[in-house]
Amino acid sequence: RNLDFYQHVSPDKEVREASVAADKKFSSYSVESSMRKDVFDRLETLRKSEEYGSLSPEQQRYLDHTCRDYERKGLNLPEKERAQVEANLKRISELGIEFSKNLVEENKTLEFTDEELEGMPEDFLDSLKRSENDPNKLIVTLKYPHFFPISKS
Repeated sequence: RNLDFYQHVSPDKEVREASVAADKKFSSYSVESSMRKDVFDRLETLRKSEEYGSLSPEQQRYLDHTCRDYERKGLNLPEKERAQVEANLKRISELGIEFSKNLVEENKTLEFTDEELEGMPEDFLDSLKRSENDPNKLIVTLKYPHFFPISKS
């Protein structure tokens, strides 16, 4: 998925916004295609048929896991509940894209002492700049190379 690349790196706000819009459309399509009841029904029919026994063990495992994944997404639920699950998945996806967009647009910096960043990888710490106001503090942004390592620790 390269649709989201430009929202993270382009200096042009219009390009970033177009990338976000394209990412949202693709994400919505991805949710819709993963929630296809007709595909799930056909796979379930195969799994319950005599033909299932003629599949190789690998094919059976793949089919079983695929059906299990569809069930986990709610495709075995009644229509009303399935529609709600799909709407929730789309909303979660949109929120994730908006969250990423907000991180890219945010220019706030935070300052931490070496002690506050204890346990972070050495190469990460080496990549940080020292504060001009307080040389005992390191500057951390909310951009990708800083945010994700910090949020994981």
